[in-house]
Amino acid sequence: MGDGGTSSGGVSSGGGAECGNGTKEPGEDCDLLDFGGQTCADYGFEAGDLLCNGLCKILTDGCFTCGDATKDETEACDTGDFGGATCQSLGFAGGGLSCSADCQTIDTSNCTPLMSCGDGMKNGNELCDGMDLGGKTCQTEGFGGGTLSCKPDCTLDTSGCTNDPNCAGQGELCIFDQNDPQGNCCPPGVKGNVLGICDVFVCI
Repeated sequence: MGDGGTSSGGVSSGGGAECGNGTKEPGEDCDLLDFGGQTCADYGFEAGDLLCNGLCKILTDGCFTCGDATKDETEACDTGDFGGATCQSLGFAGGGLSCSADCQTIDTSNCTPLMSCGDGMKNGNELCDGMDLGGKTCQTEGFGGGTLSCKPDCTLDTSGCTNDPNCAGQGELCIFDQNDPQGNCCPPGVKGNVLGICDVFVCI
């Protein structure tokens, strides 16, 4: 009968523990959403959610500390770290970005629109102009459906888009589906990981 090291329902971590059954057992750091009471704070982070990979090991990819000036995976920005984004890369002529107090939103109110904005044609760094969305849809922006539109400053308006019910918002936990690479439930970078993190953009 073997040594009892494998199980048909999941990956055994030894000692009879079955990784993937949702119950943290001896030899496992976690199991799906069971972290034995541990949180991101136990790993030195301020907020976020721990993740459990396919080997029942804890990942801190979903944890972050807002205000440490380092953009973590579940943050849109952090102080002056915008992950390489600038007003220009977001479709504006210039200006300066700022970050919300909770590190979840990039504020573009101090960016200046391009001179060509408003002529109905997507030009230069414009993300859109009027009805010209440059071929983009709600789906290309990481949503499940809905209607994408263009703001007066020639940036995309996703307020009419609808989220995948399994991925309600950026930074939330979701179940990564390897059969749906166009979904916005992003794996946290570890092969075999079942849980993921929702992202604003489509994960390819």
